[in-house]
Amino acid sequence: MKYLSTYILSFLAVAITAFSLLGCAAKTALVYEPKGDRQCESGGLTAQQSAAKLANLSIDVLASLCGNKTGISMMAMCGAPTSNILLHRIDATYVDDAKALGFENVNRLSSGTGDEGYAITPCDE
Repeated sequence: MKYLSTYILSFLAVAITAFSLLGCAAKTALVYEPKGDRQCESGGLTAQQSAAKLANLSIDVLASLCGNKTGISMMAMCGAPTSNILLHRIDATYVDDAKALGFENVNRLSSGTGDEGYAITPCDE
């Protein structure tokens, strides 16, 4: 019986350690920057070009997406800016470094009324 108790305690210690380590798993964040394109014109950054800015600072990009800001009005006029953005999933510990490059956390886009502030769109690259 003594060995069984020791075995159970050892098992619980290992289980608690494993669950603690899972809780410390890297958290990620989604950052974005404007695509920089203009209405009626092609151009602006590609998702790969935007991701390269982060990679050049040794920030691993886990995923890249294209999207647009929602909940805002844009003047419809050739040459005017668009609401297009480029989004990248990175390790949350690098958000401040990404901000130094001009990126923002997507949480900043949320209106707080249930609108995330952005929508994912296909990348046209």
